[in-house]
Amino acid sequence: MTTRWILAAVASIGAGVLAVPMILGNEPPIYMDEPRLAASHASSAGQPPLALFATRLDGRAAAARGETERAIELLGSAAEGFKGLEAEWEAAVTLLDLARVLMDSGNAGRAHELVEEHLEVFSRIGSVRERNRANELLGRPGVS
Repeated sequence: MTTRWILAAVASIGAGVLAVPMILGNEPPIYMDEPRLAASHASSAGQPPLALFATRLDGRAAAARGETERAIELLGSAAEGFKGLEAEWEAAVTLLDLARVLMDSGNAGRAHELVEEHLEVFSRIGSVRERNRANELLGRPGVS
């Protein structure tokens, strides 16, 4: 697997799909540096959205490895970048990931604040899956 392949995959299928083997696999991921390299390459190539997807992926992978501080830093950075591009859904999804990391690390108060701040995005655009994830983090029943 090369960085170029990862960039193409991020562009065509989305970063969340690439995170699955890292999170669900029984073996440690072999290419842990690939998301960071992809983000660096995309950024230097003038492709900020790709860099942000790769940064979010790197944050998700850090969370799966138990690297809480790094996950918080990367997910926060990606969310801010998406906000800067006015990609509110991507920012809100990334902040849901961040909220999960905060919740798992014992910072439920901040996690709930983040979710409450962005729940309306999912409701407004009819993003049921993410609205259900947000409600789950808040301890509320999901909506179908």
